[in-house]
Amino acid sequence: MFYCFGRGGLPGGLPAIFFLGAVCMNILLVDDNLSLIEPIYQLLTMEGYRVVMAADGVEALEKLYRQPFDLVLTDLKMPRMGGMKLVGEIKKLRQPPLVIIMTAYATMETAIDSIKLGVYDYILKPFNINQVLLAVRRALEKRRLEKENLQLKEMIVLYNASEAISSSLQTSTIIEVMLEAAFAQSNADLVALYLKSGTDRNVLFAQHRCGGCNDLDCGEFVLSLAPEISFADLDGIFAGQGTRILPAGDQRLAPFFAKKTAEGEFYSLLSISLKSNNNYVGVMNLFSLTPGFGFSEKESKALYILAAKGASAIENAFLYENTQHNYLQTIRSFAYALEAKDKYTHGHSQQVARYAELLAKGIKMASGEIDLLSQAAMLHDIGKIGISEAILNKPGRLTAEEYRIIQKHPTTGKHILAPITSLAPIIPVVYHHHEAWNGRGYPDGLQGEEIPLMARILTIADAFDAMTSIRAYRKPLTIDEAFRELENNAGSQFDPNLIEVFTRHRTLLERLPTDH
Repeated sequence: MFYCFGRGGLPGGLPAIFFLGAVCMNILLVDDNLSLIEPIYQLLTMEGYRVVMAADGVEALEKLYRQPFDLVLTDLKMPRMGGMKLVGEIKKLRQPPLVIIMTAYATMETAIDSIKLGVYDYILKPFNINQVLLAVRRALEKRRLEKENLQLKEMIVLYNASEAISSSLQTSTIIEVMLEAAFAQSNADLVALYLKSGTDRNVLFAQHRCGGCNDLDCGEFVLSLAPEISFADLDGIFAGQGTRILPAGDQRLAPFFAKKTAEGEFYSLLSISLKSNNNYVGVMNLFSLTPGFGFSEKESKALYILAAKGASAIENAFLYENTQHNYLQTIRSFAYALEAKDKYTHGHSQQVARYAELLAKGIKMASGEIDLLSQAAMLHDIGKIGISEAILNKPGRLTAEEYRIIQKHPTTGKHILAPITSLAPIIPVVYHHHEAWNGRGYPDGLQGEEIPLMARILTIADAFDAMTSIRAYRKPLTIDEAFRELENNAGSQFDPNLIEVFTRHRTLLERLPTDH
């Protein structure tokens, strides 16, 4: 009887497509007395196990490097490498099998050492053949449960990864999920990802991740990889297949390497094509740099299922991000056009961005948030695009109705930016940049720390640039006068703590370039 899993139902309602086949048990018998273990070999083979024999620890290690085993039965005293040394080497393997020691030279010391090394069982010679069979069955039942648990975990990882990929429209998120899944489902030391570039007929090296290998060795190996691979070369490699498992020295490897000498510096390569609508989106290459750890068809099938979904998601993300980029560029063009119509506000947004960045650095804001703040500053007045030039450039005092129209521009800006999901973090900044610390601002009358921090910063930067610039209705204030106005209104219109920081950095502010 083979100890294999059947294709039964899956727990937790997981898709049946993630169940990847049977798990059969492999046993390695290690003893220099082949006549002694021949009966064990015959018995275990009749029981349906796959059994391989080795004469000593050195030969056993060679076989362990070439294929995985679930159980090793080993003698203690053998030429070249004894059983205890072999057990120590087995424990260094990435997926070590269980070990049963068979010996006629048992001592308390060897028994204790065996326990310390995690040996599963200890059988004394001469042994009863049924005793051996019972010990093997117990060990393999433990191994079977471990494999079932591992397979369930792998299915859950694949299922969660598939769900995460399906729900994302960000290329970076999809790639991150795919890389994590690649390591979770394989013995890879390195994963290298290639993605297509525009309409070119090739894929470019985009990202890599080191797993089990030493970062330095991994980094050196990465330098040998090809910077790009043509679609024609990929067609030759895959020849209609979705994946390829290639050993070192295979002639089809050449397109993957910039240096031919590097082709022998790895043990196994699993290459997975990323295709959407039968077109290449990219390629994911998994490398094992560890002798004895090759990739299996199970790993190939599991990751190809995920890669197919990932390729489609990446293609959709490319289209979505391109649409978002084009829409953002259009809005920025409108913002620049708005300023270009008015000589008084030309360069206003750029200058506000500079002042806001200076203040943000003064409070040690994270660089990513500063980037968002700068983007908000560049777009903060986009809502004015719907206001007539007669109102915007009016030299005299605005009427109550004209002022109500002006007050609508944050809301208009919010609606203009809303379709661009990538701008979601800055929409509250644009919307609230005319709120006041005392709650008498607009559009929502927020006060104090209810106002988003970035909006409070933008309020100060916007006001300072407006005060120090020429406007149709007044002359510019001097820097001294502008700072006095900021200080006089700290605690009413402006966040007093931010005004203190802004004032403290006045020297740096005066050195900034100006577009007015």
